[in-house]
Amino acid sequence: SLDELELFVYANRHLPGIPDQAQIEREGQNVGEIQRMLLEKVEELTLHVIAMKKENERLEQQRALLAEKLSVSQSSPHTEEK
Repeated sequence: SLDELELFVYANRHLPGIPDQAQIEREGQNVGEIQRMLLEKVEELTLHVIAMKKENERLEQQRALLAEKLSVSQSSPHTEEK
């Protein structure tokens, strides 16, 4: 989840599955492997963006429905009992 990802990044200062700077300095880097890892992260983040877009659309539909209901209830004539 994005919450878990956020916690990981704040705690470790790098994306999960990506070596940190100290590890790269100790072990060197395989440019092809780093590119593979980064592509994997781009794909994961793209899936997160798609999920967030769908959630945003769902929330917008709910907001529009609630606004419509509120508008209808405010425009309905109220009958007063005498």
